Amino acid sequence: MIKLHNMISKKIDLALRPIYNLFKQDRSILSGSVRREVKTSLIASDIALRRVYKAYEENNRLDEPLAQIVKAGIEGIADLEFFNIAVSDEVEALKNYSDKLKEQNEELRERIYQLSIENQQLKF
Repeated sequence: MIKLHNMISKKIDLALRPIYNLFKQDRSILSGSVRREVKTSLIASDIALRRVYKAYEENNRLDEPLAQIVKAGIEGIADLEFFNIAVSDEVEALKNYSDKLKEQNEELRERIYQLSIENQQLKF
């Protein structure tokens, strides 16, 4: 289980967040609903931060510290989007590899079965 005490700073009650409840229900960060919630959250945060930054830009106030913090937030969201995509790609690659291994395992079991039958026939 995820240790919430390892988080960077004190957050709101995560049990109230949709992603926590989806994770609790699915018991995996790899489920489609959890990954979809992450993507939706990133998109919503990106849109909100970009709107705030645009307001600073339109009022020629980009040198203000809060505008710089908003810009850093936008860049952080971009990093998280990249990470989310990379994780999703790796998950798909692992699923494909797992399926391939299952297929090979099935083929090997069939081959072992055939060899055991041949071995029994040779004994007689």
